[in-house]
Amino acid sequence: MEPKDFPPALAAITLLPLKPPDAAPIAPELRASKHTAFQELTAMKQGVHDEFLQGKLKLGEIQGRIKEDIAALTGESPEHFTFPTPRDTQPGPQPRTAPLPAAAIPGPVHPAAGPAPAGAVKQGTWRRTAIISTLVFCAVLFVSLKFFARNRAASHFQLPPTRAAGLCLAPDGGRVFFSDPQRQLLFEISASDGQVISAESFPASGMTGLAFDGSLFWSSDGAAIYGHKANGGYAVDEVHKASGAALLCWDGGYLWSAAPGGILRRYSIGKPLAENEAYPMPPGRTVGISVAGGTLWLFDPGSGTLSGYKLSARPEPTQTADLKAWLPRKGNVSGFTLRGNYVWLVTENPAELLRIALTHVKFSAAE
Repeated sequence: MEPKDFPPALAAITLLPLKPPDAAPIAPELRASKHTAFQELTAMKQGVHDEFLQGKLKLGEIQGRIKEDIAALTGESPEHFTFPTPRDTQPGPQPRTAPLPAAAIPGPVHPAAGPAPAGAVKQGTWRRTAIISTLVFCAVLFVSLKFFARNRAASHFQLPPTRAAGLCLAPDGGRVFFSDPQRQLLFEISASDGQVISAESFPASGMTGLAFDGSLFWSSDGAAIYGHKANGGYAVDEVHKASGAALLCWDGGYLWSAAPGGILRRYSIGKPLAENEAYPMPPGRTVGISVAGGTLWLFDPGSGTLSGYKLSARPEPTQTADLKAWLPRKGNVSGFTLRGNYVWLVTENPAELLRIALTHVKFSAAE
């Protein structure tokens, strides 16, 4: 059909080629909202990153403490223990679904101003959850190791109600002895399980020190040292004047006596006892003495401190250890001795025998 064939009203219309419309310009308020959302997302990512770094620092501190406890527990270097790297609690893979037909796929939608994308929020939540879970786990592990180390290092044996003075072991270390000076009884205890083997009459009124050389029991009351026959009712067989002899111990070859703030004396067994060495006692309180390998050991029940001194013209402090963590909450420590790798303590009100393994005790150089 030619233009001349159109009706007069349409013939005046000039046909123009089709032209796609220009893209609609982005409104300034929409561009500003997109910029604000981006800033919020950036700030959120920075906050999650900062929280993650703080959590790692706290985790490192807890891991350091745990390593120290493990080293004290096992005797190995802390560097031998490593922690597994915690994994984020990310969700598992999503199930695969069939692709949608092209006609069902919606067209692009311009983002409007609003909260940050849900994925960023979930990512931050997962990381915070991972950090908190790891910190809680390490805290529980730290407390558990403390409890385990404390109970592994110390054994507590309940005793029948009694007074307790003096504390010593048999030469073979299989039995523990202490005396009730009020009822004049000598208690014999199994060193392995704390069971009472016997409680027999022991004539030692006012006794303050006790030692056993395998043949004779030795007791003291601050004025004299008494020898008791180990077989035959513990009758007194020897009496040796020894002013100030309040505490006693047997080191496997010699008998030692001491009084806090007084003189430490060494005796060779015989009739009479032969004093062959004397040292000034270190200052401070102690409920017993023990001598082993040229070292004098004292225990102060007030501070819970075990102290070692090198025996010389004037005993020199060499090392100390804090035993408060293993002491019973109730009871007064009234006797102390040390043999091999164990410290032994006896308490009153309530009566209890306590054995502490020195392999789990941290020593410090004396100041």
